[in-house]
Amino acid sequence: MPHLGKSEDLMALLQNKYQQQPTTHRILLSHGTSITQGNQEIKAIAQKLNANIAYWSIFPYFANIIDNLLNYNPESIAIVPYFLFSGKITETIEQEIVLRSKNTKTKLIFIPPFGATKELAQVIVKQVINN
Repeated sequence: MPHLGKSEDLMALLQNKYQQQPTTHRILLSHGTSITQGNQEIKAIAQKLNANIAYWSIFPYFANIIDNLLNYNPESIAIVPYFLFSGKITETIEQEIVLRSKNTKTKLIFIPPFGATKELAQVIVKQVINN
């Protein structure tokens, strides 16, 4: 069965997250992997979403991407962590965003990961039924 990330329905959920917070720039933040193919797929997803890709554990690091965007003094940046659920990493990401917000006029918007929602459950069920 293909992994969940290949689901067009999951892409629609991500697009909806960004549309709820219209911004001038987008970051899709993934954990990152040493497996090149995994990173290529997340890059493709970010391109479809018109988002900058950033990784938590590999280059290009989240801190570097956000610093680069802040150099342009954008009005706002929406950050979506590409994680199914909240946890220690997403909490750390939120804390970093709060700290960075204090030193910039740019509005930094943290959009929570998918979470245990009806919409995510529907995506999973549809993928299981169709495969």
